[in-house]
Amino acid sequence: MNIQELLLQEIESSSDVLLAQTLDFLRFLKTKPTTEEICLDLSTEKNDDTSNHQTKPEIQEATPNY
Repeated sequence: MNIQELLLQEIESSSDVLLAQTLDFLRFLKTKPTTEEICLDLSTEKNDDTSNHQTKPEIQEATPNY
């Protein structure tokens, strides 16, 4: 059995509540960037010598003035 057939088998034996949650999760997964896309974006940023990226300033913990 392939993955699609296994999913269909599980769908047939699942409650509507679980199916609604599963559908929501599947739609979420389809819209978020994949790990591969994230890695490609990061490697592009690192190799881009023409970019003018500035590092974020470090945030220091506030100390009370007495």
